[in-house]
Amino acid sequence: MSKYAKIASLFIFTVLTLFFVVGHKPAAAKAAGFDLVQTPGDGRVFLKENGCKRHIKDYNTFLSFGFNAGMIRQVGRAEFDSYPTAPELTTVMNYNGRVYAIISGMKAYVTTGDALTLNGFSWADLQPFADPTFGMLPDAPPLYAPVYRAIHIPSLGRVYLIENGYRRWIKDWNTWMAWKPFTGDFVNLESARSMVEAPPLSQVLNYNGSVYAIIGGQKAYVTTGAALTLNGFSWADLQPFADPTFGQIPTAPPLYAPRIIGCSDGLYFLTPTSRHHIEDWATYLALGGSYTPTDACSTIAVGPSLTRLIQGPDGRVMYIDSNIRRYVPDPGTFAGYGFSWASVRGIGQDVIDMIPEGAVMARWVSNLNGVDIPATSGRTGLEQHLWTNRGETNDAGHYAITNVPLNGPYSGINIQNGVAGQGAFGKLDPTVEQWYITMRWTYCTGWDDTAGCTGGVNASVKNWTLGKKVIVSNSTNGRKIVVAVGDFGPANWVTAQQGVVSGLSPEATDYMVGSRHNTGGDVLDYGWAVDQTLPLGPLTW
Repeated sequence: MSKYAKIASLFIFTVLTLFFVVGHKPAAAKAAGFDLVQTPGDGRVFLKENGCKRHIKDYNTFLSFGFNAGMIRQVGRAEFDSYPTAPELTTVMNYNGRVYAIISGMKAYVTTGDALTLNGFSWADLQPFADPTFGMLPDAPPLYAPVYRAIHIPSLGRVYLIENGYRRWIKDWNTWMAWKPFTGDFVNLESARSMVEAPPLSQVLNYNGSVYAIIGGQKAYVTTGAALTLNGFSWADLQPFADPTFGQIPTAPPLYAPRIIGCSDGLYFLTPTSRHHIEDWATYLALGGSYTPTDACSTIAVGPSLTRLIQGPDGRVMYIDSNIRRYVPDPGTFAGYGFSWASVRGIGQDVIDMIPEGAVMARWVSNLNGVDIPATSGRTGLEQHLWTNRGETNDAGHYAITNVPLNGPYSGINIQNGVAGQGAFGKLDPTVEQWYITMRWTYCTGWDDTAGCTGGVNASVKNWTLGKKVIVSNSTNGRKIVVAVGDFGPANWVTAQQGVVSGLSPEATDYMVGSRHNTGGDVLDYGWAVDQTLPLGPLTW
């Protein structure tokens, strides 16, 4: 301080001293027992404490202790100089390791660092204090921090978050708006400038090794690295955060990466480590049909591309359908669905893990090539044999050609129950005739048990239906069989009275239900075989 500044300071304090001497009546103040001294020619006022003198830092300190001008005692220079000089008197004291603030002549225990600075005090004023002076000050209620989460320091022109006794600069508008629902509006508080400054506040937090993003005043756990960048955040903003402030922030749902992102060169399916180009629109729709555009694509590694047919590391082929992956159980089923090996893409386990597993691709279906199977469930009846294209003219000749035994090998029923002649499709190949099924196939648009097909015959559907393979399943005994379309029926009255929706050749009846056919028999399930190359007869899966 310059000589002139010292003179000015001395003058001001001297004038204030005279003001109190002349115009302020000494009262029974809390600080009446204190000894204040001043020597001629020196306008400063000192507290005499334990044989030492302590300069009263400023007028605010003078008032905070409850002092008044009538308490000041004038002493000679010799006496004044005989008192050693101790640290100056301030409004913040350290007594036996505990911090107190002086308010209206009383000492208030400071509960936290925030409580000191946010109530207008400064750590720079902290000075040691001892008895008996400490004991002479009455106790005030403890000093708690006001609930300020955000403060504006006018001299710095910045807004800060208060965290654990530190101030953290809220560096930009986006950060402020993200935090504001939690902090509320800021207050002006110049005294907070004395708080230690910590790293700037951001929207990306590291808490105990986990990463969180601040969204609308809430903390959202970040599930993957891609979830952070593809939702508009930056790893460059990552800052450490601690309790108790972290625990006070409300929790939002976890932050996930979008399944599909839009890049400048197309759409990509996203895994935690890479992006995979979606080759066609059908695959995009099968994966959910929604994407998030982003300019962060270049930061994500590129993996194998995707079609609806994918092959995992274990060699299994799967079909993506309605956001799930379905295992294709065998090559015949693969071909039956019209799939092409040229469309299969080998992918890693990271892609498989991102697509939920669904049911295995069905080996039999209710609709094949646009043709419905007439019934998917119901009982069956025992049919007779039909003439084959081998030219037999009597039952015995038929049994000889087809090697039909008297009794069936599976259930023992009599399967030499006569030959009905020629069915709706004419004479059959012996292999088809042995394992055939009859239903009221859809090539006949109207059926009357007396008049027959009254609505006309769709010849193309009839030609398609002949020999088509059907899978029949019996949940009662666990058996399945592949049979071929070989005749038309049963009559409507049979279905109405007995619940019979199909008929099976004697050999097929023997295997599937034995004597439990017609009324009260086992209820069977039916569907077109997707793999039309399956051999006729019992199935082992």
